Amino acid sequence: MKKTSDATRPVNRINVTVWLSVKEAAKKLSVSTDTIERRAIEWQESPERYKVRYKYLVLDEGAEPVRRYYEPDVEAMLCEPKLLPAASRARLVPKRLQSSSGIA
Repeated sequence: MKKTSDATRPVNRINVTVWLSVKEAAKKLSVSTDTIERRAIEWQESPERYKVRYKYLVLDEGAEPVRRYYEPDVEAMLCEPKLLPAASRARLVPKRLQSSSGIA
Protein backbone atom coordinates (compact mmCIF):
# COMPACT_ATOMS: atom_id res chain seq x y z
CA MET A 1 0.00 0.00 0.00
CA LYS A 2 1.37 3.37 -1.00
CA LYS A 3 1.45 6.08 1.64
CA THR A 4 0.82 9.67 0.58
CA SER A 5 3.27 12.18 1.87
CA ASP A 6 2.17 15.09 4.01
CA ALA A 7 3.29 17.47 1.26
CA THR A 8 0.62 16.23 -1.18
CA ARG A 9 -2.26 16.38 1.30
CA PRO A 10 -4.47 19.49 1.28
CA VAL A 11 -3.53 21.86 4.09
CA ASN A 12 -6.19 23.52 6.29
CA ARG A 13 -9.07 22.04 4.34
CA ILE A 14 -12.43 22.04 6.08
CA ASN A 15 -15.29 19.64 5.78
CA VAL A 16 -17.84 21.97 4.20
CA THR A 17 -20.65 19.56 5.00
CA VAL A 18 -20.14 20.30 8.71
CA TRP A 19 -19.79 24.08 8.42
CA LEU A 20 -22.67 26.19 7.09
CA SER A 21 -22.93 29.75 5.89
CA VAL A 22 -25.39 31.97 7.74
CA LYS A 23 -27.85 31.63 4.84
CA GLU A 24 -27.61 27.83 4.84
CA ALA A 25 -28.10 27.68 8.61
CA ALA A 26 -31.08 30.03 8.48
CA LYS A 27 -32.68 28.06 5.66
CA LYS A 28 -32.24 24.79 7.56
CA LEU A 29 -34.14 26.21 10.56
CA SER A 30 -36.60 28.31 8.50
CA VAL A 31 -35.55 31.46 10.35
CA SER A 32 -33.89 34.71 9.37
CA THR A 33 -30.14 35.13 9.16
CA ASP A 34 -30.53 37.64 11.99
CA THR A 35 -31.82 34.87 14.27
CA ILE A 36 -28.76 32.75 13.56
CA GLU A 37 -26.43 35.65 14.25
CA ARG A 38 -28.18 36.41 17.57
CA ARG A 39 -27.76 32.79 18.68
CA ALA A 40 -24.13 32.60 17.53
CA ILE A 41 -21.26 32.19 19.95
CA GLU A 42 -17.57 31.95 19.20
CA TRP A 43 -16.17 28.41 18.99
CA GLN A 44 -15.64 26.58 22.25
CA GLU A 45 -15.11 22.86 22.81
CA SER A 46 -18.40 22.20 24.60
CA PRO A 47 -21.72 23.20 23.06
CA GLU A 48 -24.26 25.45 24.78
CA ARG A 49 -27.95 24.72 24.50
CA TYR A 50 -29.79 26.88 21.99
CA LYS A 51 -26.57 28.43 20.70
CA VAL A 52 -24.75 27.90 17.41
CA ARG A 53 -20.96 27.88 17.56
CA TYR A 54 -19.00 29.47 14.75
CA LYS A 55 -15.43 29.74 13.50
CA TYR A 56 -13.76 31.98 10.98
CA LEU A 57 -12.48 29.68 8.26
CA VAL A 58 -10.41 30.21 5.13
CA LEU A 59 -12.17 28.40 2.31
CA ASP A 60 -9.60 29.04 -0.45
CA GLU A 61 -5.94 29.95 -0.42
CA GLY A 62 -5.51 33.71 -0.29
CA ALA A 63 -9.19 34.33 0.49
CA GLU A 64 -10.47 36.27 3.48
CA PRO A 65 -11.73 34.21 6.44
CA VAL A 66 -15.51 33.80 6.53
CA ARG A 67 -17.75 32.94 9.44
CA ARG A 68 -19.13 29.40 9.31
CA TYR A 69 -21.65 27.85 11.67
CA TYR A 70 -21.35 24.34 13.10
CA GLU A 71 -24.09 22.19 11.56
CA PRO A 72 -24.61 19.81 14.54
CA ASP A 73 -25.49 22.87 16.68
CA VAL A 74 -27.99 24.03 14.04
CA GLU A 75 -29.54 20.55 13.92
CA ALA A 76 -29.77 20.41 17.72
CA MET A 77 -31.94 23.52 17.60
CA LEU A 78 -34.35 21.63 15.32
CA CYS A 79 -34.69 18.76 17.77
CA GLU A 80 -34.79 20.54 21.13
CA PRO A 81 -37.52 23.16 21.37
CA LYS A 82 -36.94 25.70 24.10
CA LEU A 83 -39.63 25.63 26.79
CA LEU A 84 -40.46 28.75 28.69
CA PRO A 85 -40.51 28.63 32.50
CA ALA A 86 -43.93 27.66 33.93
CA ALA A 87 -44.63 31.21 35.14
CA SER A 88 -44.04 32.61 31.65
CA ARG A 89 -46.15 29.93 29.98
CA ALA A 90 -49.07 30.69 32.33
CA ARG A 91 -48.87 34.41 31.47
CA LEU A 92 -49.16 33.60 27.77
CA VAL A 93 -52.36 31.55 28.14
CA PRO A 94 -55.47 33.70 27.59
CA LYS A 95 -57.52 34.37 30.78
CA ARG A 96 -60.54 32.53 29.38
CA LEU A 97 -58.50 29.31 28.97
CA GLN A 98 -56.75 29.67 32.34
CA SER A 99 -60.02 29.48 34.29
CA SER A 100 -61.34 26.47 32.37
CA SER A 101 -58.08 24.50 32.49
CA GLY A 102 -57.24 25.20 36.12
CA ILE A 103 -54.03 27.12 35.33
CA ALA A 104 -53.33 29.77 37.93
